[in-house]
Amino acid sequence: MDAAHFDRLTTTFATRGTRRALTRLLLSVPLLGGLDALLGAAPDIAAIDDDHGSSHRRRRRKTRHTHRRHTHRHTTHRHNHKTTPTRPNPVGCTPESVAQTCAGKCARVANTCGTIIDCGPCACGTCAACTSCNPNTGTCDAAFEEQACGSPGQVCQAGICACKEGSCADGQHCDGTACVCDDQSCATGCCDDAGTCHIDDNTACGIGGGVCISCTGQGQTCGGGVTPGQCGCTSQGCGSQTCGSVVDNCGNTIPCAGCAGCCAGSTCQPGTADTACGVGGTCNDCTRGRGQTWGGGVTPTPGVCGCIPVPTTLTVPATGGSRGQELPLSATLREAPSEAPVPGQPIIFTGQAGTQFFRVTGTTDATGTAVVVLELGGNAANYAVSGVFAGTPCYGASTGTAVLTVT
Repeated sequence: MDAAHFDRLTTTFATRGTRRALTRLLLSVPLLGGLDALLGAAPDIAAIDDDHGSSHRRRRRKTRHTHRRHTHRHTTHRHNHKTTPTRPNPVGCTPESVAQTCAGKCARVANTCGTIIDCGPCACGTCAACTSCNPNTGTCDAAFEEQACGSPGQVCQAGICACKEGSCADGQHCDGTACVCDDQSCATGCCDDAGTCHIDDNTACGIGGGVCISCTGQGQTCGGGVTPGQCGCTSQGCGSQTCGSVVDNCGNTIPCAGCAGCCAGSTCQPGTADTACGVGGTCNDCTRGRGQTWGGGVTPTPGVCGCIPVPTTLTVPATGGSRGQELPLSATLREAPSEAPVPGQPIIFTGQAGTQFFRVTGTTDATGTAVVVLELGGNAANYAVSGVFAGTPCYGASTGTAVLTVT
C-alpha cells in the first residue's frame, strides 16, 4: 500500500462517516494488498480509541503553522499607521482627522473623542503636520494625504498642510496656503474674525468683505433699510390708524393720515355730527358756537359748522370825569330781541377825550360787557364816543354811541 492510500485509510477511520464511504475505500484497494494494509494498520486503527489520530492531526497543523511563521515578507515603510481605535468613538462625537491628532506627535495619542490613535514610531524625533516617521530611513516622510490638517480647508498634500481649490468654505477662497474671506470671496457680505462670510445676517451685517456689525436698533435688520449690507429699518407706517400719530416698528413717531372725515385725537370720525364736524382735519364742536350746526349757515357747507346770524344791540352808556382822571368806558352786547348777553366778542371803542383821540379794544365778559380805561385830558367839554361790534357768522354787527363829559 502506498503512502497516499495509507493516509486516506487512517483519515477515514479517525473521522466519523457513513459505512458506504468506508466500503468505497476498501474496494478501491486491491483485495490482498487492502487486507494486508488493513491488518498492518491494526495498531494505528486501535489508536483511534486513544485519540492518537487527533494528536497526529494537531502535530501536522502545528508543523504547517510553524512553517508559515518563519516565512518573512520584506516590505517597505508605507505610513499606513494603525488607526483602529482601542475603543470606539463615543456616540455623537466626531473625531478630528488622524493627521490633526498626530501633528507633532508619535506613539499612542488620544484624539478629540478620547480614542487612542497609533501615530507611528518616535525614532525620528518630532515630525511636522502631514508627515510621519519612517523607521527605515529615520526621516519624516509625507503622510496622511488628503486628510484635514491645520485650519479649516487645509488638507495634507505631499507632506504640506495647505488649502486647495474647492477645499474652502462658501465665502472663502484659497490664497495658496490658507482659506481667506475678503472682498473677492464675500463681495455681498462681511467677514467675521474667524474668516466666515455672512450675508444678510442681522448679527453680522456688512458688505464688500468688510467688518461685520450687529444690528441692534429697534426693528433693524441687515439690508432692512434702503442700502443692502447695512443695518436699517423700513417703517410699516400707521397700519389702519388714520388720525393722530404712532410710534412705528422702527421706534420713530410718525403722523397718520387718510381720515375721510375729521380727527378727534387718534380716532377718525365721519365728521357729520354737530359735536364732531369737519373734513380732512381736526373735528370742531358746533355746539360751542351760538346757533351753529353741522353744515349750517346762510350758505351751508358740508363738514363746516355754520349758523344763521342773530341780530345784536350794543349799548354805550354816557360817562364823564375830571381832567387828569382815569375813566372807565363800557359797552354791553346783547342778542335781539332776547337781550341775552353775547360773551367773548371784541368791541372797538373810538372817540376823543379832551385833546386825546383814542381807539382801544375790549372783550365782552359773561354779562356781555366790555370795559376799557381812558385818561382824560384837554379842555372841559362834551365829547362823542362810540363802540363797534363787527359781527360774526352767527351774530349780526351793531354799534352804539354816547357822550363823554370832561370837567
